[in-house]
Amino acid sequence: MLDGEVPAGNNSGIDRPVSRILWNDLLTACRTAREQILYPSSLPPGYIIRPLTEEEWEYCASAGKGVCTVEGKVWSRETTRDPLPDAGSLPPNAFGLHDLFGGLDEMVLSCRHEHPDSFITRGGSWKMSRKSLPKARTEAVFYQSFVQTRGARLAVAPGTPDLLEKEFLSGTPNHLEYKGRHFEFFGHLSASYTREAAAEVCRLLGGRLASVDSRELQKLICSHASPVIGYFTCVGAVFREGKWVWENGKPLVDPPRAPVPGELFSIERSKFRLRKMTKYLGFVCEWSGEEWRDRQRWRSRADRQVLTEFTLGDRHYVLFLYCCHAYPHLLRRYAQILGGRLAEPESSAEQTAIAEKIRNFQTVPTLLGGIRKFRDFYWLTSGKTIPGPLPLTGRLPDNAPSLATPAMVNGKLCSVQLASQYLVEFPVRSAAE
Repeated sequence: MLDGEVPAGNNSGIDRPVSRILWNDLLTACRTAREQILYPSSLPPGYIIRPLTEEEWEYCASAGKGVCTVEGKVWSRETTRDPLPDAGSLPPNAFGLHDLFGGLDEMVLSCRHEHPDSFITRGGSWKMSRKSLPKARTEAVFYQSFVQTRGARLAVAPGTPDLLEKEFLSGTPNHLEYKGRHFEFFGHLSASYTREAAAEVCRLLGGRLASVDSRELQKLICSHASPVIGYFTCVGAVFREGKWVWENGKPLVDPPRAPVPGELFSIERSKFRLRKMTKYLGFVCEWSGEEWRDRQRWRSRADRQVLTEFTLGDRHYVLFLYCCHAYPHLLRRYAQILGGRLAEPESSAEQTAIAEKIRNFQTVPTLLGGIRKFRDFYWLTSGKTIPGPLPLTGRLPDNAPSLATPAMVNGKLCSVQLASQYLVEFPVRSAAE
């Protein structure tokens, strides 16, 4: 077990596989493994420690036969109710490898994924049926760590020194331009958004909930957005005067039935559905071409979100309040759309000055513009290391090291996994817009 890189609460023990880890945690474990496991030994020339590629996993799972088939006893929904099987408790395959089927979903390196910032798992888990295990293949978002059936194995294998750096994921915008309109998906795997909250964020960003008014657009949005859009996502459909219509006034093609109390309209895997729920996992925002060009003129739209603002030197700072708790990569994207960036106070003097300006809002962590990459924190713009430690505080839904992002609380730097307020800096010349 690698010191500091296996999240607490992942149900792992001396005989249990490591689970509940993120993709970036896995990369960090690979990088750390050489120091903790092989140091001072050296790897063969051209070899690194990394996850298996998807092709390597298939080769191992099929024991060189080329076709993955389940042989003998495996962990599956039909054979066990154990909450987590012991590693290596079943016979190995012909290569002497254990648990490639039905233990944990295993994260692998793959170029065959449809969405940006996603990763692939193979092998399935003990919660799946035996029949589905050979073909089990799942695409997941890089920050999704609460899945108790997800893990990985490390390999000493050929690879370039920069492979782990290239595979590191941090949140790629899923922006789509379609016939002069702009669309973008925002969301995460925690039901946080009411329709009203989603609409308010869209308004701040200069747009509105999307009118997904053609089948082509449905498919394009789902192919450009993260895999989370496969679950209940808010779009701009309303039931008015007995009919389903989009916010732009167009009627829905093949609309669902009338909703009953407690049901919400959502898009899921490019299909429209009614679900009994109170909150969404995400939403799709839409801008016209003109609205997209004017998105940085946010001041008239931000009356309810601005907590305070101030100027220091040549930078103007605005402390925004979010409608719920969000993953940092989403708030980072909001700042970009508004024409700024999350604040990056590199010097202690800047940090002290900012802490004084936001002292009335300092009991809640304020998200800043850095990132944790492998085992260190960095400012995004300059790439400079942020001296640590940055203690993890606030809400900890996943307790995964790689989700930690620089923030400030009570005048001191810390790190968070989720944030409800974020500090954006703008050039002074744009602050009046």
